[in-house]
Amino acid sequence: MRKWIVMILFSSASSFAGSTPYATGGDVTTNGEYFLHSFTNSGATSFISHATIQCEYLIRGGGGGGAAGLDGIRYSGGGGGGESSTGTTLVVVGSNDIVVGTGGVGRASYTGGPGWNGGYSAAFGITALGGFGAPGTTNGGTSPGGAAQTDAGAGGEGAADGGDGGNGTTSWVGGVSFVGSGGGGGSRDGVGKDGGGNGGCYSPPSVATSGTPNTGGGGGGGDPVGESYGGSGAEGLVVVAYKAPLASSKPISAYRTVHNLITGSRQ
Repeated sequence: MRKWIVMILFSSASSFAGSTPYATGGDVTTNGEYFLHSFTNSGATSFISHATIQCEYLIRGGGGGGAAGLDGIRYSGGGGGGESSTGTTLVVVGSNDIVVGTGGVGRASYTGGPGWNGGYSAAFGITALGGFGAPGTTNGGTSPGGAAQTDAGAGGEGAADGGDGGNGTTSWVGGVSFVGSGGGGGSRDGVGKDGGGNGGCYSPPSVATSGTPNTGGGGGGGDPVGESYGGSGAEGLVVVAYKAPLASSKPISAYRTVHNLITGSRQ
């Protein structure tokens, strides 16, 4: 009596190969475990989900603009960083509005005027406020930087020895870190932190710089002599991440293989 041992073989996709995103919108990247949708262009757009998925998110507002110097003696502060919000949410099938905040414009005139506030970012009903612009110079030689938002750094003080911007935050989404929301440095020579721009200086000459794009960092304060314009705040950011789907295991033509062995068929 002939005995047969039947083996059913299964193919299983690798942990990520061949999988496709559950959603569209933004710049889609992968890290081998998660899909990440990054929204970097300021303004409104959409995240369109094709399934109900558990998502992690980072929502970061735009940074505040730096103020301008005045009269050769009135130093200007840096802009504050935009708020950062992280968490998880269950996203159902459909379109979800995404808003990425603009960076606050640095004061572009020799008037000692304030920088503009950064714009808010929003997703899934959650809003992250933009950073505060530096309020402008006062009658004295020094001036404050933009105030701090939640999980963000304040702008550095404008002074003969300008203050550094406040520290921002590092947010983790989908196993990836995003540094930002730091304050801009004040003039003269204050250093921006975590995406914030640096304050300007007359000697040696250096202009105030804007925040690093999409970090929500504040702009640097302009120097009161020479190039006095304030740096602009950085645009905000929205990142949505979810785990990549795995392909289901499936048999590899098991029935036909065993049938041919038993019957001697070559079909």
